[in-house]
Parts: sequence; structure tokens; C-alpha cells
Amino acid sequence: MIVRPATPGKWADTAQKLTLASARAIKDAGHVGVFRYVGLHWPYPAGSQDIDLIEAQKIVDDVGLELGFVQHVRGLPPDFLWRPADHDGAADAGAAVMAVRAAVGSLNPHVFQDLEAVDGTTGETVGFTLRWGRAIRNSDLHAGLYFGFKVPLTPQQAFDLPDHDRYWSDPAHHEIAVRGVAIHQGRFNVPLMGVTIDEDVVEPDLLGGLPLIVARA
Repeated sequence: MIVRPATPGKWADTAQKLTLASARAIKDAGHVGVFRYVGLHWPYPAGSQDIDLIEAQKIVDDVGLELGFVQHVRGLPPDFLWRPADHDGAADAGAAVMAVRAAVGSLNPHVFQDLEAVDGTTGETVGFTLRWGRAIRNSDLHAGLYFGFKVPLTPQQAFDLPDHDRYWSDPAHHEIAVRGVAIHQGRFNVPLMGVTIDEDVVEPDLLGGLPLIVARA
């Protein structure tokens, strides 16, 4: 496996573990790659649906899909609201780093912070996100930001985050100052071969940037 910029086109993301059959179904449906989740805690609890080495090898080596990474949002059902002041961004990032390392070894792709459903101030959100991004970059991974609903940051404040350098918008088509977004999310919860996926489109952002992903060597 190698790290390289994502191939532009039709992508998917899913919070469910993929089998060979479901990964092949995603590819057969025309998707270039898939974003998979890493947990908020390491090691994963028993029965976790999050990405691991065996699944990464199936997705990349056996099926030939490209693979990206995103960490779960902090909130819990049903409303998913969470307070950044109650959590440590560096600790969450540390769990993400361990999970990515367990899945793809020393490779250094982007991992995206899922920022949405925030019940807190702009200052609290910036503080949490700064700590998250710094810890990711200090581990030689690349920090991305998924910008979802109820985020108390302006487009300029999101761009000004010093360690995040790629952006992903939910279906509301959020704008990011200067750079724009490289991943646009579309339909949610599309059923496909026993899993549900969200549909995404990857394209160069306004500065020509693409997320770094893992691909077959």
C-alpha cells in the first residue's frame, strides 16, 4: 500500500465494517474509494465496526478501492450534540493516530476530524480543534476537517486552523475561505450489499489540493 492524492470522482463513506463482497459492491457501483471510520478510543471495544488491518487489506489490496480515514463525531444519539470544553482534542487525536497506524502502519494519509453538532462556543470549538490538529500533525499524519451542521466557525476561522489543510462539507455545501472543500457529501444512508453508505464526490479544492489516501501499490 502507498499514500498518494485521492483520485477525483465518486466516493463513499460508511461506519460499517466492509466484507470482500460489500467492498466489491461499492467498487462495482462506480466508487473510486471509501472513507472508513476510526474510533474515539484505542484499543477498540469488542465488536467495533471501525477500520482495522484486515479490512484495510481487503479494501485496498484485494478489491482495489482507495481508502481514506475519518474519526467519529463526539456526540451520541439521538441529537449528537457535544461540548468541546468537556473533551480533550489531543486525546481524541491520539486514538485516531493509533487506529490509523494499526490499519496501515507507517503510512501518513489524511485523517478527518468530524466536526458537527457542537454545543459550545467558538473559542471552545477552536481550542478543541487546534489540539486535535496539532496532535495529528505531530504524529506525521495529515489533518482534515469535516464541516457539518451546527459548527460555530466562520469560513475564515475554519481556513485559519493551522494544521488542517483539507476540508469536507456535509450536503449543506459549506464554504471554506481561500481553499474551499475537496470532498462534497451527498445522499445519506444508501443501502448497498448489506451496508449503508453516504455518497461523496472528491475533486481538487480551490488551491488544487486533494486528500491524501491509501491505495494499492
